[in-house]
Amino acid sequence: MSTPLSAVIITQNAAGQLEVCLNSLSFVSEIIILDSGSDDETENISIKYNARFIHQDWLGYGPQKQKAVELAKHDWVLCLAADERVSSELASAIQDELESPDHQVYQFPRCNRFMGRWLRHGEGYPDLSIRLFNRNFAQW
Repeated sequence: MSTPLSAVIITQNAAGQLEVCLNSLSFVSEIIILDSGSDDETENISIKYNARFIHQDWLGYGPQKQKAVELAKHDWVLCLAADERVSSELASAIQDELESPDHQVYQFPRCNRFMGRWLRHGEGYPDLSIRLFNRNFAQW
């Protein structure tokens, strides 16, 4: 049996980006959307993907992310932004690694888009970022 994984996303008016993000999370056990007051279709999109949609007035970036982590049911948490996607290769790697984790915290190389182009060299790549962790050993 694989280790259960919660994905957490903080949002506000993310309807234009959220669906592609949620579509990339079909491998997780739970999705938490912590929203700070959307007035677009963010909530409806969240519900369509069976995400738990919770309102929380804005606490600041770090505190809002940490609040989302605390709301997760599972110890292993994947933190994303609504404009981020998990590739099928990364999803497979996460699932494989969580079968028998070697670490409690994992960082990923992010590929950023700037002025319509993917950054694959220089200071913009790899943009290493901690996104997956066991919340018993780390926090946002």
